[in-house]
Amino acid sequence: MFCIRFVLSLALCFSLVATPISFAQETLRLVNHAWPPYSGKSLYNKGLAIDLVTTCFARAGYNTQLEIAPWKRALKGTLTGAYDILLTASFSEERASKALYSDPYLINDISFMQRAGSGFEFKSLEDLDGLTIGVIDGYIYQPQFDIATNFVKEKIVSDALALKMLVAGRIDLVIVDRLVAAYTIKQNNGLSAQDMETLANPLNLKNLHIIIRRTKPGHEKIIADFNQSLQEMHSDGTYQEILDRHLDKLDAY
Repeated sequence: MFCIRFVLSLALCFSLVATPISFAQETLRLVNHAWPPYSGKSLYNKGLAIDLVTTCFARAGYNTQLEIAPWKRALKGTLTGAYDILLTASFSEERASKALYSDPYLINDISFMQRAGSGFEFKSLEDLDGLTIGVIDGYIYQPQFDIATNFVKEKIVSDALALKMLVAGRIDLVIVDRLVAAYTIKQNNGLSAQDMETLANPLNLKNLHIIIRRTKPGHEKIIADFNQSLQEMHSDGTYQEILDRHLDKLDAY
């Protein structure tokens, strides 16, 4: 867990801008899919991502309302106006044409997991030839991986089911965020950490952002306020305090 904590905190150090935020009492409609430990109704403060984002906006003077919705509905609703802010978006050119991205506020360590004792080593996409890999439909993992055709991508509805299929021998590898995998296994779900291993080389260290549709009035100011609040949270230690609380919770699960 120390390695994850170090990556998340070190990779997101920003240079600070000492410009005061102008306070506005607009209520923003936030949305995200259930993605423990980042987001979920039953999690501490609704999850790490939600805690960070809502704290940022509160410090910038915004009220927020949160809804947990399936990923595809959350993304579509953000781009069409049903919601204002999607909380855990990775970058794509297609999305960027329709939505404005914030500065990154978390890092996804996207890695492969295998059955214990499988002995597989990952160094390049060519190493995946002929394998069947569990993926979640609609996720962006890494540009070359997402378009590669030298292996089979088995679309699975949840990370918990993907890990169960891995242990059962129905797929060769699972591609998953390390924090998500740790939480899913610690919640048991019929899983044991002794039955699987994380490969040494991650596929991707991927930035997480919030996004807001470009047709939303004041969208540039909202993102600018968020970015500045985030920088100030890094400067005064609030960001690290929130991160540590959630990682400590994960250790305790």
